[in-house]
Formats: sequence, structure tokens, C-alpha cells
Amino acid sequence: MDDQRAVRIKHTDTVFTMPDFADVEAWEAYAGLLRRQILLSSGLYPLPERTPLNAEVFDKVVHDDYSVEKVRFEAWPGFYVTGNLYRPVGEGPFPAVVGPHGHWEHGRLENSETGSVPARHITFARMGIVAFSYDMIGYNDSKQFKHAWAENRRSFGVCTRSRCNCGLRFARWILSVNFRVSTRQGLARPARRVAVHRHSA
Repeated sequence: MDDQRAVRIKHTDTVFTMPDFADVEAWEAYAGLLRRQILLSSGLYPLPERTPLNAEVFDKVVHDDYSVEKVRFEAWPGFYVTGNLYRPVGEGPFPAVVGPHGHWEHGRLENSETGSVPARHITFARMGIVAFSYDMIGYNDSKQFKHAWAENRRSFGVCTRSRCNCGLRFARWILSVNFRVSTRQGLARPARRVAVHRHSA
């Protein structure tokens, strides 16, 4: 694959023009390149071995219109992903969303005037979506490594690789368990603080 970074240097004034695809086959070929590029840039090419997740779901709290549970599983042997699983009331099947919390001070537990990560996932559940809010490395229950991505390039690479793999492992896990989840999945991008504040009630 040609590395266009060595040919064309992009900057803040670079205009991106969406490519035009003549047919589905052309799009699928391009999509394959995009997937590979994402995996390469995330340090996940080739994909790590799919080791046993040893997932645990526990301490369920049921509310009138949603439930929330604690979750932990091993993205790699001995490396735990921790978070909360918010589920709608009803039989499903439901679409599922992975919700990274962004760089809020309190991570997935941030519940302040400027934004609330739990409220976002509660809203998903009330809308009929299974939502998983998980800790980034170094936040809350994920203290096996520091969230030290800015200290050096190696730390940045480890954090990026680990965070992306955690999301992938969750997506595969949620489809394998009996939560009546449909094959529709998505990523809930953390909102900017300004946007969260603007839309807060």
C-alpha cells in the first residue's frame, strides 16, 4: 500500500474531497483499505489473538425504565476492561453502543453541571439501546497502567492500542451473550464539553 503521507503533506488548510465510487465493489475495496489503515495506525494489525474474555456481569440495579450493571472482562490475559452496562427494559433485540467517556476528570463517573456520562448512557437505555460505558486506561477501576499517553510516544501507542482493542473485544462479547442484542452496533463519540453544556437541561 502506498503511503501518501510521504507524497502529500496535509495541514489545516487541506481540503478533503470525498471520493466518488462507481459501484458497490469499488466502495468495498476502498473500505477494506480504510479498515486496514485504522488497524495499522491503532497498532492492531495483525489483530491480537482472541483470548478468553472471562467476563463477569454483576451488581445489577433495576430502575423503572432501564437497568445498570458492573462489567469486567479481560481484553488480554490479566488486563481487565471495567465499566457499566446500561440495558433497556424489554425483550429486544436491541442495538448496542460502546461509549468511551473522553477526558472528563472523573471518566465514566463524571456527573457535573457541564456534562454527565452516566446520563448519556441512561438516555441510550431509555431509547432502547444497550450501552456500555467503559474506563479508559488509568481512570476509575482501570488502574493497571497510568493514563500517560502524553509522556512519550511509547505510552501513547500502548494506550491507543489498548483502548481500541477494549472496544473491539466488547463488541464481540456483547454479540456472544444472551442480552438479545441485534447486530446493529455503534460508537458514541464523547461530546465536547461546550456541546455537553449547551444541551444540558
